[in-house]
Amino acid sequence: MKKILGAIVALFAFASVAYADSVLVIDAQYSTVTQNVKGRLEAAGHTVTVTTDVSLIPTSKSTYQQVWDLRYSAALTSTEQTNYQSFITNGGFAYFVTENPGCCMARNNSVAALVTALGGGSTQIGPGWANNVETNMNTKYMTNGITVNYAAVAAIVNSQGIPLIQDSSGAVSGMSWIGRAGALGSGVTGTIVTVADTNWLDQSRFVVGGTTAQQQNVQALDDIIKGIVAGTVGGTITANGNGAAASNGAAQQQNQAPTVVSSAPGTPTVSTSTSNGTTTTTSTSTRGTTTETISSVYGATTTTVSNRDAAVKNNSNITVTRTTTTVNSTPRTTTITDTTPITTVTTNVTPRTTTTTTTPVTVDTYSDGSTVSTNGTPVVTTSTTNVTTSSTTTANEVIVTTVRDTVVQSSSADQSQSVSATGGKNAIALRNFNLFMINPLNQKDGAWLAPYSSYAKANGSYKTGGTAGGYQWTVDNNTFGVAVQYSGFNSGNMVGSSVDGNNVSGNAYGLIRDSDYWLKLSIGAATGENKVATSIPTFSLYNNSKFRQNNYYADIAFYTPNAYEGFRPLIGATVNASQIGNTSEAGSPLLSTTPDKGTTKQFNPYVGVRYEFDKDIGLEGRVTHNADFKTVAGVKATVNKEIFDGVFLNGGLGFDKGSNYQAVIGTVGVKVAF
Repeated sequence: MKKILGAIVALFAFASVAYADSVLVIDAQYSTVTQNVKGRLEAAGHTVTVTTDVSLIPTSKSTYQQVWDLRYSAALTSTEQTNYQSFITNGGFAYFVTENPGCCMARNNSVAALVTALGGGSTQIGPGWANNVETNMNTKYMTNGITVNYAAVAAIVNSQGIPLIQDSSGAVSGMSWIGRAGALGSGVTGTIVTVADTNWLDQSRFVVGGTTAQQQNVQALDDIIKGIVAGTVGGTITANGNGAAASNGAAQQQNQAPTVVSSAPGTPTVSTSTSNGTTTTTSTSTRGTTTETISSVYGATTTTVSNRDAAVKNNSNITVTRTTTTVNSTPRTTTITDTTPITTVTTNVTPRTTTTTTTPVTVDTYSDGSTVSTNGTPVVTTSTTNVTTSSTTTANEVIVTTVRDTVVQSSSADQSQSVSATGGKNAIALRNFNLFMINPLNQKDGAWLAPYSSYAKANGSYKTGGTAGGYQWTVDNNTFGVAVQYSGFNSGNMVGSSVDGNNVSGNAYGLIRDSDYWLKLSIGAATGENKVATSIPTFSLYNNSKFRQNNYYADIAFYTPNAYEGFRPLIGATVNASQIGNTSEAGSPLLSTTPDKGTTKQFNPYVGVRYEFDKDIGLEGRVTHNADFKTVAGVKATVNKEIFDGVFLNGGLGFDKGSNYQAVIGTVGVKVAF
């Protein structure tokens, strides 16, 4: 009889402390897992909210006391881990589905990281495997003798956690970290439970009233809900078991007959009959601590890209730096929820005349902690007292504030490209130095026509080709002549730049052969148009410019009248006025190389020597000072050979070398004597 009474008393005691609280279930969206878990939680008296919105994960127990995260493949984000840390630290219970190593190690690693962050020690969920049928239960927290069946399950390795379910080889498939049992860091009062397979809760292995194997999986889940969860939320769980708050699990199983360990007077049983007067009611309200939760929702990001170009010019190059700025603008809506509990105590005071029948009670306490009460002889008394009753209600005052703003992130990157800036400048310098002038010492009298070509290098290459012709005659040992030339040129080997143009020149000349000296005189004029193109295709930058160059020049040179061992010294100078006009350009000003309008003058003195092999072949060398190319050394060989009666082969080959300049010039033509 005492055993029966003890069991009844224990049943009521456990029923009275079985906590029914609010539960958040993160939907697995897999098979019947979520449905099955929700059903067992509600059967235990809990209020269940199912969602896929992870922003609802609490940071305290004010909203939810339990969270069942049934996702099996989704790794916990940094925000989720932060929220879970706060929730568990503050006494919350969290269950995490993990999985076998063949599918879901990212999920497993994120849960293991959360355990470690909460002071649960180094944790591995996988890559090892455990057996799919496991019979070793931790009977401090689980029902003895049940078997848990899996589809495919990982082995959990952790020396600090409390194993719940193991296979015959000792591999752990279900592990708990109970803060009140010292399995987590100092000050952490909540509990983490993970079972490394989701399929133990699906429709093939988990059915209430199903096969024995299916029902044993149900029993294992009930042990967690009614034992570990209740002990965590109720604050009674320890390293020895779930405690008095639990209503299920091995800690509540008693298999031995209890014995009486003490007897003491209990609370008498009192029955009364009363006559009530007028009730006086008073109410007081107390505001609790406000809990604030903040959640943010981000809209679609708008990206804008802008470019800014800047150019730096030097003597050789134009360097354009493009700064690309990328701005990402994301609208953000932040919801701030302030929840304040308001506790209202209502007190009713009623004058009451009471006839009281008091029955003394003796309470026997048994070895299992149960008690049995025995009634004595009743005593009847009458008294008048004020009866005070009170009731307490708690309501939450919720204030929601919404703030909308925009998160702006900006980044910049620089990219540089260079192009040559010397094409037009060097074309002008080359034309100024290579003025069209005929040396009568290199010609035979008569009409002549000679195509020519040249190749020059000056911060790039310049190829020139054209045709010259003229007429020369000698009177009284003095030689006179006129000549014209047309040429065209184009450039190469310049980064991102090119120049081409044409030129028409005319020259009149004479040679006075005096007994004391030979005097060579020459005057000329030239006009030509130049076109310069610069481009950086990567930046879609282009510039095309045109300008006209006119030259007006004269040359005077003195030769010795006599050759010494075939050598004839010479000295002279060239005067040149170069005029730039008719400039125009189109495109980006950053790539502009258009020269300034105006006239520049040059005086180029030179000295040299002429060697005459015979009357048909000559070799002339010069050293010239030039403003653009500094000191230029040049040599030119000429041939005037009669090939038919009155018909001469006229040819020449010259080479020049100066500062940042070298050139090869060749001519070949025919002259007819009249």
